[in-house]
Amino acid sequence: MAAKNPDYRIPRPDTAARDSWPDHKSPLHASVVVGYNPSRTEVLFVESWAGMKIPRRMRAEEMAATAYLTFYFKP
Repeated sequence: MAAKNPDYRIPRPDTAARDSWPDHKSPLHASVVVGYNPSRTEVLFVESWAGMKIPRRMRAEEMAATAYLTFYFKP
């Protein structure tokens, strides 16, 4: 299973995958970014509706293409 395999790499998205990503007209949704893996350019995030114990992963270009409203807290 990809979620529990630290060696799994998310495939580079093709045109069909990119076309399925939400755009600025889609309903709003919130995720919490909890980390970043620079060697894989993956963002680690949790979803309140999908459990918060194991972070999910997405490629950085997907986040860049789908994150329309973002904010962060300064330490």
